[in-house]
Amino acid sequence: MTPKLVYTLNGVTKTHVFSPDQYTTFNQGWESDEIDYKNPFTGKKEWKRRGYYYRAVFTIDGAEYELAEKFRDLFNTSITDRKFYPNQDNANEYYDVEVSESIEFDDDHAAMAILNLEITFRSKERYDTPFNYPQHYWGDRRNTFDELTALYADFNAWEG
Repeated sequence: MTPKLVYTLNGVTKTHVFSPDQYTTFNQGWESDEIDYKNPFTGKKEWKRRGYYYRAVFTIDGAEYELAEKFRDLFNTSITDRKFYPNQDNANEYYDVEVSESIEFDDDHAAMAILNLEITFRSKERYDTPFNYPQHYWGDRRNTFDELTALYADFNAWEG
């Protein structure tokens, strides 16, 4: 399952495919939209759930600065039509999204050229019910499932 983003920049339609080697983790989820209300006459507090927003978060840990350059276009303010596909193979399933409101770079040691970045996509439309999608995907910046399987096989063989 490889996510992608389709957008139009300066009249040109572009596609950015998030390959697993570009991110550490990819989390999907649904955030609740609630209203807190306090009755001015009785003082009684109530809340009402209005719906859910789709949210996709990419975390990039320990990336070089050249990798961050690939994401520069995604934050351009002239883009208004971002379509996020959780699975690039399913063309019918996408969300109109907005990109992160704030961008923070955590650079602990400049000489190591380490960059930690989080990119959040949030749906523009509010949905009445959340859909069930897998919650967590690994990129291959740290370990892959094949490497872990081989590691556990070696460990089990050593154990006995």
